[in-house]
Amino acid sequence: MSCWTGATSQHSTTETAFGTSSTPPPRPRGVLSRQKLVRVSDGGAYFIEHSDELFCDQPLLGILDCQHAKQHVWEAGHKVVADKKEVPSWVLPRTKAIVDGKVHQVISGLGQEREHATGSKAVKALDDLTGYLSRHKHMMDYPAYHAAGYPLASAAIESTNKRLVGRRCRP
Repeated sequence: MSCWTGATSQHSTTETAFGTSSTPPPRPRGVLSRQKLVRVSDGGAYFIEHSDELFCDQPLLGILDCQHAKQHVWEAGHKVVADKKEVPSWVLPRTKAIVDGKVHQVISGLGQEREHATGSKAVKALDDLTGYLSRHKHMMDYPAYHAAGYPLASAAIESTNKRLVGRRCRP
């Protein structure tokens, strides 16, 4: 859906003191000119709800920042695995599966692992990670996003914003 209605592909002709001028129609610019808007976020409800509201009349694609998803897996790994040297061997297969688009398999595996988990800390970590992935799985089709050329992480955007705002705020 586009807010730019009434624009035609025909050129307009205008008589001026210097002759006839042919100009293309004005092109919409900025966010509203895009065929699809992409929102990369950490999954925070506030940002998602407000961007959905702000761009309710635009085609909006929500992507969960893959680095934030990986961070959640690492945090859970540190609580689930007793031997800290074994944390990477627990985390890396799960993060690879998530990036490969196998979020459902990871969620299923966490459920099976929960059945055998010992200790309330491990159970809570598995429940929290399962909940996080389940709530956001519709925003985690990373192979499709990558193939379409969409960003999978917001770090570059966050860094740019920080640098630009920092430069503007310095005396």
